Amino acid sequence: MDQPLSSSETSKVLIFILLFLPVVFFGVGAIPALFIIFGLFMMKKSDDFSHMDTAIKNSRVYILLVLTGCSLSIIYGLYFGYQEIKEINDLQEGFLNSIDWRYRESIVIGGYFFGIALFYLWLLNSFFYKPLSAHRNWVEVNGVFPSKASQVKSLKEAPDVDIIKNEKLKSYSVADELLKWSKLKEEGNITEEDYQNAKKELLGK
Repeated sequence: MDQPLSSSETSKVLIFILLFLPVVFFGVGAIPALFIIFGLFMMKKSDDFSHMDTAIKNSRVYILLVLTGCSLSIIYGLYFGYQEIKEINDLQEGFLNSIDWRYRESIVIGGYFFGIALFYLWLLNSFFYKPLSAHRNWVEVNGVFPSKASQVKSLKEAPDVDIIKNEKLKSYSVADELLKWSKLKEEGNITEEDYQNAKKELLGK
């Protein structure tokens, strides 16, 4: 969809960022955050949304590894806790209160982080990737938050833009147009090659 994100979709992305910051701060979410930042950087550089696809895929793999680790921690606590209960044959205070504190912590901490990882996996898919992928053509050219198309992209891509190919070019001063392109080059919005091509076409008119 070649349209900007709606207000609700933009809000979802912002909510994802705000909720993701705490886990990044504590280090757990640093790796997927790096994947996403690198994906955004490469997408902006090459105008190719596939970099974001790869970043999200890598983030999912990381979260799935965390879920696997949490599951193993829970299984470890349950298995050895159960073996301990069988030996002492005492369930008067309940399973968790009857087993050694090591197994109890393994179950509780593993379950806690399993729930958090599952929540962030859902958040990543529903509040970040889904809104962006629905507007991939727009996002890869204009970024996530702009509500208007990039002026530079429009100048470079539109075949009938007034600066170069429009028949109404005669009504403009060639010197003014050269100044516009020179300013774009100085600001780093176009390359030297883009500027030289524009200059040749303008002077050729």
